[in-house]
Amino acid sequence: MILLRLLSLFAAASFAAPATFQGRVDSFSELPREELSFLGWSDACSAAITHLRFPGIGEGLQGEPVAWSIGTLTLEPGQTVPKPAWRFDSRRDSAWSRERGRQETEDLSKKFLRKGFTEKVRDAEVPGRADLTALLLSTASLRAEGSPSWPGEKFVPYRIQYHPLLQCALIIFRERGVGEAAGYKPLLVRLLEPGVRRERAHAHATHGILLYTKGSDLEAAGVELATAVELDPRRADARYHLALISASQGRDAEALNQLRSAALLDPGLTEKAREALEFEPLRGDARFLDIVDKPL
Repeated sequence: MILLRLLSLFAAASFAAPATFQGRVDSFSELPREELSFLGWSDACSAAITHLRFPGIGEGLQGEPVAWSIGTLTLEPGQTVPKPAWRFDSRRDSAWSRERGRQETEDLSKKFLRKGFTEKVRDAEVPGRADLTALLLSTASLRAEGSPSWPGEKFVPYRIQYHPLLQCALIIFRERGVGEAAGYKPLLVRLLEPGVRRERAHAHATHGILLYTKGSDLEAAGVELATAVELDPRRADARYHLALISASQGRDAEALNQLRSAALLDPGLTEKAREALEFEPLRGDARFLDIVDKPL
């Protein structure tokens, strides 16, 4: 019974659709801005995206993009250079049409249904852990096939969308140090080692636990831990610390759900939960007692 519940837990987390990534989402800005959205994967190594550039105040019609690309990036078998196929592109189509942009985006979303896994990458050093900083921010850890045309040093990985079969990844780079005027660059790569997802999950989990135990940034800790769980649903330590954060912030149902999942993966965590101060408000809750006092 426990094994079946674990398999169910893993499957649900693996195939849940991640939130669509977007750059800026406000309609008006004094500075130029970009939006880049991942729409989904096909069964093959092909990703659908939209990439829009909006003008700053005084540079064009507000709310309407001045440059756009809506379509796909594909890695054909045996190839290492992605091939774009833009359905609607400002380099070919001279006038923006909101209706056509909407229709092309909807059509791609219906055809590219597989969502895979999302990794959120924070552009921040891990204090005292240069190894974690290097792993999280370095594209070398992805061990991509061939010699991809990486963006220059002013760009850093911001989101990574993994194909559900882990055969390839779409890396979304963000320009550093320019605030809302940041640019975005997508790069599709084929992965040589599918296990890299769990390796990066371990780094995110470790970073999140450090952020939590040091009390420096609970919000960032939650993001890092949630990213670890997205990449590897079997990270019991990440789920347990997400439960601690949720309990400390009064989100009881979420805390109990994460704690139950963590205990299924590592029954030894129930003893820690009995002693954890964060769970003090839940001591008399029957749901909490069902997790920590009954054998799983």
